[in-house]
Amino acid sequence: MTTLGPTSHTELRRFKRRTDGQHPLLTLLLLTYGNSPELLPESTGNLHRALQCPFLRLPRGTRMGCVGSSQTKGGGTGKKIRKPKPWKNAQPITKTQLMQMRDEFWDTAPHYGGQKEIWDALRAASEADLTLAQAIVDSAGVIIQSADLTICYDERGAKYELPNYVLSEPINLIRDG
Repeated sequence: MTTLGPTSHTELRRFKRRTDGQHPLLTLLLLTYGNSPELLPESTGNLHRALQCPFLRLPRGTRMGCVGSSQTKGGGTGKKIRKPKPWKNAQPITKTQLMQMRDEFWDTAPHYGGQKEIWDALRAASEADLTLAQAIVDSAGVIIQSADLTICYDERGAKYELPNYVLSEPINLIRDG
């Protein structure tokens, strides 16, 4: 690591003001090195040229990120998980039938796309209490579009849709026994 001269430091601050801090490369550098441009690695000697590259520019006012995501107080992305709304199955089913439907879904879901690790994390989250489920999806990098976990995305943009029956029991569930 080398320290940047005053020209590079000044250019970085000027560029930050000019782009309202919304440039992808600038965002990456600031996330990595904070507001200490003197810590930038030596390879950024042509920083101002890289930041002014026309194909990297974003139009003024453009924001990066997923449309359905938001920043949480913890610094992670996504919404806070909530309990699913009550729902009713077309026909009353038993607990055993519900468990069979869930097993079939989890066995076949990874074959329709997405990463197996994300599917595994979503399964663990769907079977956990809300606090643990939130920790699981946050650590797996899952982006939650709907707070009840019915629609989620991974960091690559793959969509994961979970049916109600894997997230909660229907109100017309027939108790076994």
